[in-house]
Amino acid sequence: LKAGASPNDLDCANPLCSAIERNKPECVKVLLEFGAKQQEVGQNESALDIAKRYNNETCIKLLEEAVQKK
Repeated sequence: LKAGASPNDLDCANPLCSAIERNKPECVKVLLEFGAKQQEVGQNESALDIAKRYNNETCIKLLEEAVQKK
């Protein structure tokens, strides 16, 4: 990411969605810091929707904090 890779592009899936699904809050935090888009990262779902579906409390908190900062 520091070298300029996009936090929103990946050949097979959205990186933020993948980090949430795999319960990787440290990755979610870094992706958010680098400007990952939170809206419609899955099939008509926001990142927060996905975190709630997976009941991933740490990611939910990170995503809610990111929204409040905007």
